Amino acid sequence: MSSQPRRGNNMKWWRDHYYSHPGKASKLPEALAGGQDKCYCKVCFDAHRISVINENQLSRESRMAPRYIFNGSVEDYLQALTYIGGFEEIVQQHITAVEDDDQDSRPISSEATRLPLIPICELFNFSNSYWIETFKNTIISSYDQELELFELLDFDADGVEEVVDVDEVTAQVLTS
Repeated sequence: MSSQPRRGNNMKWWRDHYYSHPGKASKLPEALAGGQDKCYCKVCFDAHRISVINENQLSRESRMAPRYIFNGSVEDYLQALTYIGGFEEIVQQHITAVEDDDQDSRPISSEATRLPLIPICELFNFSNSYWIETFKNTIISSYDQELELFELLDFDADGVEEVVDVDEVTAQVLTS
């Protein structure tokens, strides 16, 4: 037996103590240090991740009102870790809109942002041959189904055959 350690054991040790930089696979410039891949021990990686989160947070705060101010408390740390590019802000805006709508009867959106109401006859040209054929086929299909039902009922009936009332659409199909 060879006394050399297997490569898998070395990789396990590496995974237990280090993280590779996330940009390593794509060879991003920030993933390289003097032509070598950057790696961080777990403690340094966590510190680096928090610093990146804080940098991103500061850049967001410069564009909008500050949401979270990291002052070292555990709650602020958790909020900084879970805050991802404004999703929480979108959810909060929706919650606020629902609460505002529950309190009054005014619409949430203004008249300027609403889409205009367009009658269906302006959206579709029902005099087009496509719509006429579609309507005709639908009528014929429903008429055939109605006749099948009457024939089925006629097989079970004893006695005199009754006169069946026909509506206008069915009468037009029969006469055309």
